[in-house]
Amino acid sequence: MCATRRAMTVSLIEVKAKAAQCLSEGLSNPAKFSAKLLEFFNYGFDHFESMDGEAKAYFEHSREGLIDLCAEQINRIPDGRHRRNLARSVAMARGRHLKAENLARSLSGPPTYKFPIIQKAEPIFFSLLQSLLDVLHDATEQSHSGAARFATIALHFWVVDELQVAFHLAQRKYATQAYSHMRTVFDLLEKIELFHKYPKWAEVWASEDKKAIREELSPAAVRTKLGQAKFNPVYSFFSEVGIHGTFQGVQGRVSKRRKDKESEGIAVSMWVGGIPREDQVVFSISSCIFTAVSALLTAFDTFQDHLNEEDVREIIEVSIKQATKFLKEHFVGWAREAGFDVTELLEVFRTEVD
Repeated sequence: MCATRRAMTVSLIEVKAKAAQCLSEGLSNPAKFSAKLLEFFNYGFDHFESMDGEAKAYFEHSREGLIDLCAEQINRIPDGRHRRNLARSVAMARGRHLKAENLARSLSGPPTYKFPIIQKAEPIFFSLLQSLLDVLHDATEQSHSGAARFATIALHFWVVDELQVAFHLAQRKYATQAYSHMRTVFDLLEKIELFHKYPKWAEVWASEDKKAIREELSPAAVRTKLGQAKFNPVYSFFSEVGIHGTFQGVQGRVSKRRKDKESEGIAVSMWVGGIPREDQVVFSISSCIFTAVSALLTAFDTFQDHLNEEDVREIIEVSIKQATKFLKEHFVGWAREAGFDVTELLEVFRTEVD
């Protein structure tokens, strides 16, 4: 005999009873107030889908009222540790205080697709990353020798990890942190190029001479040895907005709020747990695509002698075509319409991709 188990419906009477119980116990014992407030909210969120229409409406309507009532009671308590803890609980219930567990979930959970570019970038990025892995697989099927070869292989696989982390963060709107990892990628790629062209510098890199490493293998020193300008606009951009704690970087993490007419100054909101701004999402996602292309081209140049020319050229051609189409559709056009000056980045983009 098979019995069908049906979910129990939570009624309006049950929700009211739970609210009255928690409020009564919380107000009669201030030490338990915070826990009882949280207990009611957790009860409501956990059972919300099982509530009938009246119960849902009551919970939604009473939530703010209950929070306001609790806030009034807190104001009657002398300032101190207990009052501060209760005030934080109320602020958290209003969404004005952060909960560490929720911030962690924003990183571990699947991305939300509020901005279409996030989802549309997935197949392009993973195709590029797979192409990079394919090239590295073929390159490492044969044996290598020397410090330079060891360095270029090790740094390429480091690049793979950095790319994965950058895209994971960018998809979840952590643009600042994504930029930091992309800057690391370009730092690694420049070292790879140097060691490939001038293997003697890999010996310095692998040495214990910290002073020589610092002076000879700094980003600017590496570019000089490669015959490039010390200033790299892409690297500089990622440094400004992702590493150095600049005002420009902070500007991307705040937004203006409406302020009272009587108050002076500017009211701002500071984003924590990701930056849900379209400009930050578009720039970080597009930068991941561009950076992955740069890594693929560097791998191709570094390991040409270990690859099948016909096979790898097709990989490069298809990858660049996909990336170019994506960037022109979702980055270049958007940047121009939004009034962003991306001249320097586009110049590098043309050099690397076109």
